[in-house]
Amino acid sequence: MNDEKDPTGKTGMEQPPSTPPRSPTPPPPPPSQPGTGATPPPGGAPPPFSASAAGGSIEPNQDARMWGMLAHLLSLVAGPLAALIIWQMKKDEFAFVDDQGKEALNFQICMLVIFLGLAVVSQVPVVFCLTVPLMLLLCIPWAVFTIIGGVKANQGERYRYPLTLRFVK
Repeated sequence: MNDEKDPTGKTGMEQPPSTPPRSPTPPPPPPSQPGTGATPPPGGAPPPFSASAAGGSIEPNQDARMWGMLAHLLSLVAGPLAALIIWQMKKDEFAFVDDQGKEALNFQICMLVIFLGLAVVSQVPVVFCLTVPLMLLLCIPWAVFTIIGGVKANQGERYRYPLTLRFVK
């Protein structure tokens, strides 16, 4: 046996363990899902799309990305009606299409309201000279943002249109 004493006067058998036993650490909390009230990260960007309610996959599959893209791009042809139809058809099947369909629908409704408001105001002859060019200029960001939304949806990314009111939640 080990009867040698260390400088403190204790034998080798009586020495305490060099490190105290660790208590188990609790597991980290699960990541929050969109639509559950989670706050977006600093900078205002929306959180990346996570698990869908229907499929449970981390990324939207190819069909969900295609329908999300169509919800954006077909709005160039049929306005809010295209986004509304696609969203209503596929929102229960794909969580990604539910998110992107609502986003496309909200943007198209906002643009429709702006154009209708300008059309009403343009009935005043003096204002007509200003509203018609403004309506034509608004066609550029409408088309550009809609195309960007379609491309981002096709890549599986959530896209948020700038300065859009959320009519449909």
